[in-house]
Amino acid sequence: MINLLKNEYIKVFKKKGIIILLIIMSAFALLTNFLIKSIDSMMSFADNDTYIEQDYKYAKEDYEKDKKNIEARDWYLSTKNRYDINVILKKYDKDSWQRAYLEDNSTLYSYVEKINNYEVKVTDNKAEYEMAKKSLDEFLKKIDSHDWKDIVKEEKENIILQIKSIDEAIDKKSSITDSNYSESRIDKYNGVESFDELESLSLKELKFNKKSLEITLKRLNRQLDEDISFADREKYNQLTSFELVQQQLLNYEDKNIDKLSNEEKSQYYELREEYFKLEYSLNSPSNANTVGLSDILETFYDNYLLMIVIFIFMIAGPIVSQEFNKGTIKLLLVKPYSRSKILLSKYIVALSSILMAIIFMLIIQLIIGGLFFGFSSLSDKIVVYSSITDSAQYINVLKYFVLISVAILPRLIILATLTFAASSIINNTAVSIITGFVGYMGTNILTLLLEQMSKKAWVKFFIGFNWDFKPYILKTKPLISGIDFKFSVMICIIYFLILIIPAFIVFKHKDIKNI
Repeated sequence: MINLLKNEYIKVFKKKGIIILLIIMSAFALLTNFLIKSIDSMMSFADNDTYIEQDYKYAKEDYEKDKKNIEARDWYLSTKNRYDINVILKKYDKDSWQRAYLEDNSTLYSYVEKINNYEVKVTDNKAEYEMAKKSLDEFLKKIDSHDWKDIVKEEKENIILQIKSIDEAIDKKSSITDSNYSESRIDKYNGVESFDELESLSLKELKFNKKSLEITLKRLNRQLDEDISFADREKYNQLTSFELVQQQLLNYEDKNIDKLSNEEKSQYYELREEYFKLEYSLNSPSNANTVGLSDILETFYDNYLLMIVIFIFMIAGPIVSQEFNKGTIKLLLVKPYSRSKILLSKYIVALSSILMAIIFMLIIQLIIGGLFFGFSSLSDKIVVYSSITDSAQYINVLKYFVLISVAILPRLIILATLTFAASSIINNTAVSIITGFVGYMGTNILTLLLEQMSKKAWVKFFIGFNWDFKPYILKTKPLISGIDFKFSVMICIIYFLILIIPAFIVFKHKDIKNI
C-alpha cells in the first residue's frame, strides 16, 4: 500500500499542470495581499484635490452653456458642493482635529448645500440663504477658536439638556399605557429633532429616545475620558461605529429574537457580532482597526476557498480517468494488488490534496502577508460571537484558523469524493472536473434558494445545510432549524457513501480489455 501511495504522489507532482497551478495560487495570494494593502489609497484617490477641481471645472462649463438644462444644473450643484467643502477643508492641516471633525460632520455639508441651492437658483429662499451663510461663518469661527474638547463638551451639554427634557415628558406620561407604538416614528439616530415633538411622542417612544441619547452621551464621555481626539481617526471611527451599533440594537431590545424571521435574526446576530468586535478593538491596547495578517487569516477561506477547490479538482478529477485514457491502467492492474487497494490508494491521494492545498496556501499567505503587513498582528485575538450563548470568546489567530479548517473539511471531503467518483465511473477528466465545479457552485446557489423554504421538513436533508460545521465548532446557530451536530454528521456520511460506494463497485467490475 505504501508503494502504491508513493507512486501516486510521484505521478501527481510530475504533472506540469499542478506545478503551474501552484504558481498561479501563489500569484493569486500576492495579488490579494496587494489589493488589500492598497485599497485605502485607491479609495482616497477618488477624492483628491485634482479630481474634485477638474470635475467642478467641467460641470461649471456645461452648466454655463445651458443653465436651463436640469441635468447639467444638478451635476454642477453636486460638484460645487464638493468643491466648496474641499476649499474649506484645505485650510486645515490633513492631520488636524478640525479637518477630521469637519470631514465627518454633516453640519458643514448642510450649510454649504443651502447656500449653493440659492446661488444656483434651485431655491429662492433668501432668508434661509442668509441664515446658512451666517451660521456657517459662526460654525467655522468656533472650530478655529476652540479646542476639540470644547466641541465635545458643548455637544455633551446639549445631549444632557435633551435627556432632561425627555425625563420631564416621561414624568408627565408615566401613567399612560402605550398600546399604539410605531417603530417607524422613532427611527432617528440622535433622539427627537426638536423639543416640540416631545408632546406627540408616546411613553415608549420617549424611553427609546432617552436610551438613544444615553448611548451618545456614553460615547462623548468616553471620548473625553480616553482623550480620543477627532484627529485620531481610527480610534474615533471605532468609537462612533460602536455607538451606531448600539443604537441599531435598541430596535431589538423588546423583541423575542426566536420569533423573528431568518433575515431579521441574521441582521441581529451580525449587529451583536459587530458589537463585540468593536468592544474588543476599543479595549485593545493595539490598534486592532488596522488591517493586518490576522485579519487575512480570519477571512482565509473567503479569499482562497476557490483556489483550494480548484487544486482538489485538478488532482481528484484526472487521478483515475487519465489512467484509462492513456491505457496505463493495465500496467497498474497487473501488479500484485487488488483493484480495491489500487482505487483506495488513489482516493487517499485525492483526499490528501485537501491538506496539501490548505497547507500550501497557508504557508504562502504567511510569507506574503508577513512581508506586506508584518507578523505582529498574529498576537491579536479573533473575536468569535456565539449566537447560542449571546457571548463572545477571544481566540488566538492560529487556533481560530485550525478550528475553521476543521469546520470546512466535510465540505471539501464531499467535493473531492464527488470529483473522484465521477473520475472513476465516467473515465473522462474534463467531465469529472466539471462535475466537481457543478457540485460546488450548484450547492451554494441551491443553499441560498432553499434557505427561503426552511420551514419545509425535507429541506434539512440537503447537504448544503449540513456540510459546514462552523456553527457547531463556534457555537452559533445553523442556517436552518431542525438540524444539529449528530444530524449533520449522519447526512454527510450518507452523501459520502452514496458517492464512494458506486465508484468502488464500478471500478472493481470495469472491463479493461478494449483499453
